[in-house]
Amino acid sequence: MRALAERTRPRDLYDVINLYRNTDARPSPSVLLDVLRQKCEFKGIPLPKPADLDPHRGDLEAAWETMLRHQLPALPPVESFWSALSEFFDWLESGRAAEIPASYTAAPGETILRERTLRLPVPPASQSHIEVIRFAAANRMCVDLEYQNRTRRIEPYSLRRTMDGNIILHAWNIDSNGHRSYRVDRIQGARSTNQVFTPRYAIELTPSGPVAIPPTERSSSSGSQGSGTGLRRSTRRRTSRTLGSSLSTGPTYTYQCGMCGKKFRRRKPSGRLNKHKDPGGWQCAGRTGFLVDTKY
Repeated sequence: MRALAERTRPRDLYDVINLYRNTDARPSPSVLLDVLRQKCEFKGIPLPKPADLDPHRGDLEAAWETMLRHQLPALPPVESFWSALSEFFDWLESGRAAEIPASYTAAPGETILRERTLRLPVPPASQSHIEVIRFAAANRMCVDLEYQNRTRRIEPYSLRRTMDGNIILHAWNIDSNGHRSYRVDRIQGARSTNQVFTPRYAIELTPSGPVAIPPTERSSSSGSQGSGTGLRRSTRRRTSRTLGSSLSTGPTYTYQCGMCGKKFRRRKPSGRLNKHKDPGGWQCAGRTGFLVDTKY
């Protein structure tokens, strides 16, 4: 949020709204506002307001594709993120969250699956399809789903294990205008589209659990801010040792395997992964990584 106020770049807008939409993981608005206020005071800038960002909208929209296309598996429409700012600011300033749709009613014995690194009993290709669907759901984008030799445009909502052990994707079929469920092991392909949707049900395809933010103390001295600076310096030292001198200049891209969660640092923006072992030492079938961080 502070970065959005200072420079208003596409990545800042994307990060703020993407994190805000993960309702199970975001902190309380009062805690977030308190931390934001301290960070702005330390930089000597006012708290950001919607009106402060409006003059930069044209430049941000013009740079949206150039700055984000190479960082994301698919590019969401900029309008869907800009229009969400008013909802975000209202939540931050008043504490009033927008109404969250109810979850689709679970069938007897169904279990919701949310963690990205679950070892699901489905083929590796199906694992890749799931990650495409997760990304689209997090960004409120419809998916073209290839299933039983037909393409269906869907709104993805929930991944669940049935009583008999099948992994099911619950979705809204736009063509037939109704709820449908699809066995994940029978999905033949999945592709994000640029068509956005307003959720009819709770989206349960993002990792759950609140983000723990430790208490902070207000202080105008630079010493109280030093602990945060020290942490960043420590992180940079560890990164430097890991990457070696050859990565000391220019941006460093961090990609995370969509199947095992292992992270890879790259000098170039490419999500293609070589053969590798998961954190447990087993051979991982994942060959596609998703950008999770960029350091300059």
